[in-house]
Amino acid sequence: MRNHILPALQRNVVAALCFGIVATTAPVLADSMGRPMQGMSTHMMGQGMMGSGTAPTQATSPPDARPLIEYVDAQHLTCFACHAISKPGTGPSFEDIARRYAGSEGAANALTTSIVNGATGKWSGYRAMPGGLATTAQAERLAQLIMALQPPG
Repeated sequence: MRNHILPALQRNVVAALCFGIVATTAPVLADSMGRPMQGMSTHMMGQGMMGSGTAPTQATSPPDARPLIEYVDAQHLTCFACHAISKPGTGPSFEDIARRYAGSEGAANALTTSIVNGATGKWSGYRAMPGGLATTAQAERLAQLIMALQPPG
């Protein structure tokens, strides 16, 4: 167990120490599991931009959200820093995204493009989503999993 804790602790300490030094160039934060969260720029780190930083638990999420939660966790993606399954956060909920794109031709491709390249102005009341947080292959799978959600209403 010690072998797993030490690297995570080291990353957190290094990230905390370095953050003050390199905050204006290339911040690397650590999520609650000690994994680096890359791709977040300093202009995004205002109050509320990092969300809760905790992934939803499978016990409290709709059953159709489990594959999405498991994929995000397995790929070490930072989606849940801004998005939640059912409730809006810093970004729209995944259920709201699924609802908006439901039945639209080319929805998976449009969603994939937004995930890879980022999105600006598509959601009123939310800041722009940065690009580069997922590879094209990851974004394609994320789009499929988001579109598979069956939001209520």
